[in-house]
Amino acid sequence: MIAALDDFVTRVSHDTWTNDNVDDLLCVLEHSTTDHPVGLLTRIEPMALAIARHALARGGVAGDDIAEQLGGCVRHREEAESLLMAFVKDRHERTRRIALLSLARLQSAAVPSLAAAAWDTGDEYQRIGALEALRIVGSDLLPEYVSKAVEDGRPHLLANVHRLAPDAVRPSDRA
Repeated sequence: MIAALDDFVTRVSHDTWTNDNVDDLLCVLEHSTTDHPVGLLTRIEPMALAIARHALARGGVAGDDIAEQLGGCVRHREEAESLLMAFVKDRHERTRRIALLSLARLQSAAVPSLAAAAWDTGDEYQRIGALEALRIVGSDLLPEYVSKAVEDGRPHLLANVHRLAPDAVRPSDRA
């Protein structure tokens, strides 16, 4: 399957993909157990943007894998950011978190407000993603959210706080 996929992306330009081609490609991404197919389909920025547009049009299929790749689209930052803003609204927690982290990699100005919204969901993984996104962009809000994380006290959240700010977590804070 990987050889056929590689042959396809080598032979067929992304701007000539048919709807059937895209459906097949998204199916491969959705059912793949490795990162190799998404790497093949997104190794060129315009190709990554094209597959992301198609994925969003089909309800965010393979959104987490695609959102992760968009964080590397530095030459097409504006369009990548726009697509990631759509992935941030996905129904899947992981896709929303990965989109936020990719926006942080692109140094998006939207990260602080999106991180605050992710935090406010109360979901532990969204909170971990919010902390990491604030760290990536070097936000002045990070110390405030580190304090909130210590107050929250959940073990995985505290482990991430300890990684980001080792002095912020005292041994008595860890359950």
